[in-house]
Amino acid sequence: MGILFSVVNRQPSTVNRQPSTVNRQQSTVNSQQSTVNSIN
Repeated sequence: MGILFSVVNRQPSTVNRQPSTVNRQQSTVNSQQSTVNSIN
């Protein structure tokens, strides 16, 4: 699972070009990923 999240974490940089509202969603998604990584 760690490899999967590492690939997903590379995507936000390209998506950061979109509006700030999208960035806020990414921050919550990243926090969820961190909790999932800790569980794994």
